[in-house]
Order: sequence, then C-alpha cells, then structure tokens
Amino acid sequence: MSGCRAMKKHFLFLILILIHQRFALMRFDHRVSIDLMLEDSALYSLHELKNKISKMRYTGGSTLTQLALKEVKEKIFKGPPRDGVPRTCILMTDGQTYLGSDQVIQPSNELRVILS
Repeated sequence: MSGCRAMKKHFLFLILILIHQRFALMRFDHRVSIDLMLEDSALYSLHELKNKISKMRYTGGSTLTQLALKEVKEKIFKGPPRDGVPRTCILMTDGQTYLGSDQVIQPSNELRVILS
C-alpha cells in the first residue's frame, strides 16, 4: 500500500475516534461505491470500523468528483436532517477531477445548500 493511501486510512480512523458519531464511507472513481451508510455506522465497534476501513481498496480509474458529490447529496444525505445535528462532508481525492474542476461547481453548490 502506498504511503499516501495508508495515510488516508489512518486519517479516517482518527476522525472516527474523535467523533464516534454516525457517518458514511464511500469510494469513487468513474463509479461510486458506498461502503457504509449513515444508519449502519452505529452498528459497528471502533475495531470493526478500523477493519472495514483497512479493507477498502483503491480502485483507480477516472476521478469523477462530480459524481461522488451527487451521490452524497442523493444517497447519503437524503431526507431531512436531524434537529441540532450538523451535516458534514469530507471529500478526499487522489487528484484532479476528470474533465476539469468546472465539472464540480454545480454539484458542490447543490450539496452546500443541504449542508447549511
């Protein structure tokens, strides 16, 4: 495993320790894979979550960030938010989005609306 990928997995685990709240995990390239939904995250212990993260594999391929943002909006943050519970999205990418950064402007703005 490359140093960068290992660092990302350790970063994710540190976030879990700090927040230990409901969260979702997904990977994306030219397609999106949702590894854990918000409602399922409470079912796992920290140890189980660390194992789940360590088993996530880098798939390579085109980086369609706009598709990932759309999936977060439509599948992760679907429905109304819980009272008093902020919604946060942390997106980690391996580089520039395929077809250029102009492709992420609209999906980013749409996601910001539901996160605010």
